[in-house]
Amino acid sequence: MFCNKCGQPLPEGSLFCPSCGAKAVTPTSRPTTPHQPMQPVQQPMQPAATGASVYTAPQNPAPTPRRNNRMLWYLVAGIVAAMAIIAAVVLWPKSDEGAGSSPDSTVEHFMKAWKNGDADKMLSCATEYAADRNRTQTYRMIRECRLISYDIIDVQTQGDHARVKARVSIEENGEIDTDTITYRLELVGGQWLICN
Repeated sequence: MFCNKCGQPLPEGSLFCPSCGAKAVTPTSRPTTPHQPMQPVQQPMQPAATGASVYTAPQNPAPTPRRNNRMLWYLVAGIVAAMAIIAAVVLWPKSDEGAGSSPDSTVEHFMKAWKNGDADKMLSCATEYAADRNRTQTYRMIRECRLISYDIIDVQTQGDHARVKARVSIEENGEIDTDTITYRLELVGGQWLICN
């Protein structure tokens, strides 16, 4: 059974609501007609045992829980945030975008990695065999030779093989040297990789 004033559950056999102090109305204590719905009874304020008045809240329909609305907003906000993160990861331009898409882009990324002193990125532009064969030389080159500038001067492609010539200026042991390097590339799994 529930209180007609505040809607709180009433303990069995109670005469007054423990929440608001309203008199409990039992179905047998009030006559009803079959055609009329049961209406809540307005009770005057009941004096408390200490002589103070007890406030009885006006009869309002049961409040809708705000917690469910708040949880719904958190759920929607979480979904929107997850979609934004996924979109950023998928759509954000990557620094290696275009690496391997053409012979000259692979050599370009190789040169940028050399200039930035990133041997691992340099090795990622090569076939697995070339990377394993040249790993020690690549790390030595990063330590001892500083790439000052580079310019791709020629690209020749024939089927799944290519040659890219680049003019480089290198500082080694305090001396600057300009040289032309020819890189051989192969198309492996849809990516152009350095193979020499």
